[in-house]
Amino acid sequence: MYLIKAKPEDFMVVEQSDLKLQDSGIYRYYGLDKRDLSTMEAVAAIAEKLNISTKFINIGGNKDKTALTRQTISIKGGPKHGMSIGKLSLTYLGAGDERMALGMLTGNRFEITVRRLQSGAEERRTIPNYFDDQRFGITKNNHLIGKHIIRREFEGACRLIGLATEDPIAKLASIEPRMLRLYVHAYQSYLFNKLLCMRIEKSGDHDLIDYALGKLLFPRKDVVSDEELSLPGFGTEGADDILKEEGLTSRDFIIRQLPGLSAEGVMRKAFVGIQELKLSELEDDEMHPGFKKQTVKFSLPKGSYATIVIKSLFR
Repeated sequence: MYLIKAKPEDFMVVEQSDLKLQDSGIYRYYGLDKRDLSTMEAVAAIAEKLNISTKFINIGGNKDKTALTRQTISIKGGPKHGMSIGKLSLTYLGAGDERMALGMLTGNRFEITVRRLQSGAEERRTIPNYFDDQRFGITKNNHLIGKHIIRREFEGACRLIGLATEDPIAKLASIEPRMLRLYVHAYQSYLFNKLLCMRIEKSGDHDLIDYALGKLLFPRKDVVSDEELSLPGFGTEGADDILKEEGLTSRDFIIRQLPGLSAEGVMRKAFVGIQELKLSELEDDEMHPGFKKQTVKFSLPKGSYATIVIKSLFR
């Protein structure tokens, strides 16, 4: 079985954004470079250093922990200079009137070293646009916590998180809002993956590939399509059957007890192209004698997972 992320330098990510820089503005923008640190851990470290709430720090997306990554963040009223804090550094870029948000991202560029190989990648041009393991947390139960929240089983959500169950709504409300939303988003992602598997199963030949929550179906041939599927939530259609299986309707994603968790559905591409794909020659893997390694470079649209590319190339 191949190996990625044997060390942070094996997984490099550079975020690409459509950021408008100015000389002045309430928000200050920075290039955040981090090594072996999750985005949320980086945000917490910056907030502690500046003695501010994490709510004043905004990101366009989460980046892998075991990796070298560069992304753009905004800090409301932040300093007009960079800084270094442990495993991260900030480079001051400029100012503006908008906080950093997902809509400012255009994609990500990757350089990944794949180790413990006996043969090289099988070149492909498209991937199913699945959410991968990172979406579901280290314990792989983020989606189950999200399901409990959507079903209004707040005590069950608290138990899985490891919180006391008295006054469960207050306990959940005490969690950092971005972390709390991740649970609901993980459940939406799990449902989307199920929908996409059902779509691929109907289309013909496919391979079964392991992931955190079971198996994913990958077509044996590239699929070039603009087809979109529902990422279930309120206000979207096309997911009624799978929601019925879960005992839910789209209206259940409106959570009046915790309004900040209400989750609107969106349409998401079923398949995306692998852009600027470059494969190196096979080399000896110095970390695993007798095996080979290969470096893969490519770009993806925002919201798509590099690890799904690796799963597809090295199946």
